[in-house]
Amino acid sequence: MYSQVEILCVILGMALVTYVVRVIPFVGEADLEKYEFLKYIPVAMFSSLAIPDMLLHGGQISPERTIAGIIALIVAVKTKRILLTICVAVITLYVLLNFS
Repeated sequence: MYSQVEILCVILGMALVTYVVRVIPFVGEADLEKYEFLKYIPVAMFSSLAIPDMLLHGGQISPERTIAGIIALIVAVKTKRILLTICVAVITLYVLLNFS
């Protein structure tokens, strides 16, 4: 087990890294256009969290989840409305799990 001091050091280290990464572009003469790629980080993080759950359930491929995810992706690309996308995904998954 880790001691409280070790846990505190890890938390402070993570906070420092997070803060430093966010402050560096604004310190000195940073060219903010050079950091335009950072706008894609939230999408990449969400994808890395959502895609495994969309494809697998209990360690096996779930066709129902995959179909619901593909339909949600199509709705998201066409409408660009997050609430509608979530509702369509949930309803699709519900129908596929309970009525197929």
